[in-house]
Amino acid sequence: MAADHTPMGDVEAALAADRFIEHTRPVGEAVDRIIRVDDTSCGISDVERWQPTPTRARGTVTALTGPGFAAAVQTHMEVETYAAAIYADADACQLVAVLNDDCGGIVGWRDHRVLLDLRPTPEWSLWTKGEGLGKQARFAETIEQGEAEIVRPSATEMLDLAQTFHASIAAKFKAGNRLQDGRQQLVYEEDIQATAGSAGTATIPSEFVVALRPFHGAQRYEVRARLRFLVRGGELSIGYFLHRAEDVRRLAFADVVAKVAAQDLPSLPMIEGRPAAPPESRG
Repeated sequence: MAADHTPMGDVEAALAADRFIEHTRPVGEAVDRIIRVDDTSCGISDVERWQPTPTRARGTVTALTGPGFAAAVQTHMEVETYAAAIYADADACQLVAVLNDDCGGIVGWRDHRVLLDLRPTPEWSLWTKGEGLGKQARFAETIEQGEAEIVRPSATEMLDLAQTFHASIAAKFKAGNRLQDGRQQLVYEEDIQATAGSAGTATIPSEFVVALRPFHGAQRYEVRARLRFLVRGGELSIGYFLHRAEDVRRLAFADVVAKVAAQDLPSLPMIEGRPAAPPESRG
């Protein structure tokens, strides 16, 4: 049987003529060999896997910072021949550049992408995971580990408070007076004199402020932490709750998006949302 390069419209005629058919699909897709099986059917063999290089670009490049995302888009756009768009998902804090997107009514493969996957910093994870009421030791350890991020009151004052709780784990607590500046006093009784802080009392600020970077490569944002405690049966539970931390995270993402949009990208549209899934391949 002879081989022949045949347009797709002439497949039936070629099969009737008892020939092999080799058909080259449009630029940007793979070469198929359509082989006659019998008088009524044929098989399709994808030969791209045996080529020295892929017929077209596909896959996802993952960047971890805004500048890295912009650089990856610039690099891959140099060799990409399709329409492209950037999608911004504020809920997931992700940017996705689809480099072979749909354009002008023509459906793209949508499977060549650059993803910005922003990772939380260690300090953001420390302070967000440490939220809530808990044991004295848990609160004290968070303050000590996050000393560098405390803005006000001073880190020294908050460390003194943490050390007081370390020294009085076996003490019995009761709520004291609320001071004019909004701080609350705790009174505790113990068998052994505490070695740090005011003997017999601990003054609790109503809130403190930390400066956090939500993502690697992002700037720092001040976040208020409301300090709360509960005394029950002489036992103290203490902790904090970050004020609108999710809003701070979204603000940080919006700043990253603005910086990416200001980069020298080839006038790509920025769409708020998520891209469509790639169309089903031919198998």
